Amino acid sequence: VYAERHQQDQAIVLLVEAEKIAPDRPDIQMFLAHMAEELGFFGDAAIAYDKYHKLRPQEDTIRRERGFALARSARIEEGLKDLRWYVEKHPEDARGWYELGIAETVENRDRALECFNKAIQLDPGFFAARFSRGVVLLQAGKPQETVEDMKIVLAKDPKDSHALDALGQALLQLNKAEEAL
Repeated sequence: VYAERHQQDQAIVLLVEAEKIAPDRPDIQMFLAHMAEELGFFGDAAIAYDKYHKLRPQEDTIRRERGFALARSARIEEGLKDLRWYVEKHPEDARGWYELGIAETVENRDRALECFNKAIQLDPGFFAARFSRGVVLLQAGKPQETVEDMKIVLAKDPKDSHALDALGQALLQLNKAEEAL
């Protein structure tokens, strides 16, 4: 009920209590991980995903989710290990490529671009991957390609402030100040 009401802080308190009572219930670990992620506690989410993985080692998706949580908690190498394992085993999963791309942006922009390209190839409507690729392209000094990606993202959500900002920056780099404004 708390989660449905977007009161994740209240939900997580109850989930921590539930975990004490039933530490071997994977559904509690999964819900705890998701609530921790929504609150931005990625390290705690990674711990809950790890506990879930020990209870259900056959579920590959958990390694992807744990890897992404680890990467977002600044444990990049550990996260990359899980994410690389996952995309090697599931090369058709666009989300896996996207999450690997996000983690790769920390150390290797070119590899990140390859991952985002693969995610978009698998799912052209994956707007988060398109946005992320556009940002990396902007950082790489490729504003025209950024413009193309951001226009596609903005066609879906014209009020996306982050995409509008990136588009404006790219247009400024292209000496199109009026259009950027």
